[in-house]
Amino acid sequence: AVVATTTTSGDGSYEFGPLTPGDYEIVVDETGLPAGTTQTADPDGLRDGSTAITVTLGGLLGDLDFGYRPPATVAGIVFEDLDGDGAYDAGEPGLGGIDLIVTDADGTMTVVATAADGSYSAAVVPGATTIAVDPATVPPGAQLTTANASQTVTAVWDGVTAASPIGYQLVSDVSGVVWNDADGDGVRDAGEAGIAGVTVDLYDAAGALVASVTTAADGSYVFRDVRIGAYVVAVDTTTLPPGADVQTSSPDGGDDAAVAVTVTADADVTGLDFGYRADASISGIVWEDRDRDGIRDLGEPGLAGVDVTVTWFGPDGRSGGGDDETFTVTTAADGSYVVPGLQPGSYAVRVDDASLPAGIESSACPAVATAACDDTIVELGAGQALGDVDFGFAPVVDLEVIISSDVSVVAPGDQVAFTVTVVNNGPRDEIGPIELVLSLGDGLSFLYGGAAGWTYEIVGDEVVFTYDGGLVVGDELTFTFEAFVVRTDADLSVTAFVTGFGRDIDLSNNTRTTSMGMLPFTGLPTDTLAPIGLLMLLIGSLLLVITRRRREDEADA
Repeated sequence: AVVATTTTSGDGSYEFGPLTPGDYEIVVDETGLPAGTTQTADPDGLRDGSTAITVTLGGLLGDLDFGYRPPATVAGIVFEDLDGDGAYDAGEPGLGGIDLIVTDADGTMTVVATAADGSYSAAVVPGATTIAVDPATVPPGAQLTTANASQTVTAVWDGVTAASPIGYQLVSDVSGVVWNDADGDGVRDAGEAGIAGVTVDLYDAAGALVASVTTAADGSYVFRDVRIGAYVVAVDTTTLPPGADVQTSSPDGGDDAAVAVTVTADADVTGLDFGYRADASISGIVWEDRDRDGIRDLGEPGLAGVDVTVTWFGPDGRSGGGDDETFTVTTAADGSYVVPGLQPGSYAVRVDDASLPAGIESSACPAVATAACDDTIVELGAGQALGDVDFGFAPVVDLEVIISSDVSVVAPGDQVAFTVTVVNNGPRDEIGPIELVLSLGDGLSFLYGGAAGWTYEIVGDEVVFTYDGGLVVGDELTFTFEAFVVRTDADLSVTAFVTGFGRDIDLSNNTRTTSMGMLPFTGLPTDTLAPIGLLMLLIGSLLLVITRRRREDEADA
């Protein structure tokens, strides 16, 4: 049980008494000592803040002394070195939340965190004390400017030992893109690729080169961990592809391939994009080659709304090499197209068949092509305006012929009228001329025929009719002709075969044949035999009725 409590006087002395003889224990309440105080001595040498004593009658016990060493304190600051000079300047803020590992002379390790103002302190035993920053708690990208992420100080008792300020500069990235502004509008549109392999330089305010980077495959570049300050980002135009050095866009709107920027702490600078347009081009026309001669003649119209794709094989010059770039344009009302802003190199020019009008097919390839028409390969020089990359497409048709006669049976000496009709089933107009060939059987002889716009001539055993005009989709042409029946024991058929100028996509209906039967030979023409046949039919019917009635009368009798 506690017998008595006392408090040390100003000189540290204390006294208990009078005490009755017996055994006692003197205990120092160390909770009242300053933090960091360490015991150095006590009466029994155990330095545990207590000692056992025995009090005798009339005795006096003295020199029951307890020794304590006052604490030492180390303190400092972690700050944001705004100007990156490695010195703690007025106005530079502290960095809060950074852990410091403090190891004192006794090897005791203590972790303290900086306050919001960057300050920290730790109580230690006097002697050599190591203070080290825990790098895991430093802001990402921060760069040490004071070269003292770990330092050793000598802590003195009953005092505060100041550690050297620890400075970090919060750096930022500076980035952008160098791209091919194909249409030269100063805006990076979808499909406009970056330019790889271009050197971009970073200069400080004094004009000294700080760093150089090269644009990636997508044209992007980035300067990492740039300290705060004023800089100039500049494109080395000598590293641009040949013929692609016409600047169309800059972050500051200038045309000097450079932009001034200010880098602030922990704030990346992005969007420093530079657009460049090459000054070469590919152009041509897509037209309807109506006469299929591969030459655009007067009056042959252009085809509007057709998609033309131009694919650059990229810096490696190989199709499919991974760096290809494709541009697509649509032909204007007159069928023309132009793809500007191209770099020199190899290109494939193609017409998108899906965008063509129905009923046409390729008839003419560009004269500059170095490969098949479906895959026109052209070589483009720096600054070259390559024109006449033209594509012709001819119409296709489906002509059908129909032939009929005015009678189905004939006799020698008859004159038979035939009707021939030509129909255009599409899908495109037939420009003409249209030719129809008649082949008459041995039993027939051509007399004459025709209609407005039709002419004919006899060529050997055939009669060739020609129509010099065209035939629009859905329309038809008709003419008639007469033939004389020479004999009926021979071929009494007529075959008609029609062709036009356009390629016919269905030849199954270009040929038609009509045939006639023959009557027994009487020496009379069919216009006389018909009434006679009718009279005989009436007489036969009358005889049949008479015979039937006679049989009925015999049955009644």
